[in-house]
Amino acid sequence: MMVVVADDFSGAAELAGIAWQYGFETVVQTHGEEIPPCEILIIDLNIRSKTIQATDKILHQLTDQLKNIASAFLYVKIDSVLRGHVAFIVETLIQKLGYQGALLLPANPSIGRIIKNGHYFIDEIPLNKTDFANDPEFPRLSSDLHSLLNEEGDHSLTLLKMNRKVLGKGIQLAECQSQTDLEGWTDQLRPGILPVGASDFFDQILKSKFAAIRPNYPKNNFQHQFPLLWLVGSVSQESIKNIEVPESWNVLLFFRICC
Repeated sequence: MMVVVADDFSGAAELAGIAWQYGFETVVQTHGEEIPPCEILIIDLNIRSKTIQATDKILHQLTDQLKNIASAFLYVKIDSVLRGHVAFIVETLIQKLGYQGALLLPANPSIGRIIKNGHYFIDEIPLNKTDFANDPEFPRLSSDLHSLLNEEGDHSLTLLKMNRKVLGKGIQLAECQSQTDLEGWTDQLRPGILPVGASDFFDQILKSKFAAIRPNYPKNNFQHQFPLLWLVGSVSQESIKNIEVPESWNVLLFFRICC
């Protein structure tokens, strides 16, 4: 069984869609609910906008719940541009669940979001020069990853350049500029290292770690039925511009501002 914990609902739903495309029996639920039989369980913690104190309480409840799931592979879904209490969440889970360390890979090279030389870029533009600088809760005022992850205090972070080996301790932040980079980091995952990241990392883990044990898994293809309601989990122009809707589609766009 694979368990995914996400810091908000849109992230949970995004990964559920990816898992469904690979044919995995997937369930999305909020934390604290009874664990159902399934192949991939995705838990929405709804903690991105909560205080550190409230987040800490929920994480303690979560870790008690996860200890009752034998041999589960855990993936932590965080915001790709590191909004929220990312370092605190990862350090807490490492400590409470007995991991040696974590591999943090927030890059999404499939949509131009990459990390190089310790900085975050979207379509080659530094993060702080994009619309994310105007985020109402977590404005991205720097592209430097250490600055972004240490906004709420000092954390033990190691920046891994490409071709470096994944270490065993602390939070290891991986540089990533391409699909090939993503595949290289995924190949280095091993027991004791907690994978943390965005949708591209999760997708690659399913391809390399899980699809192989089900060689005849079905590849679900979504068939559009109109009219179509499209839920968008961000009001950022950097996210919205990635949506390409043919003029012939009868689509109603609904932007989820909060939930």
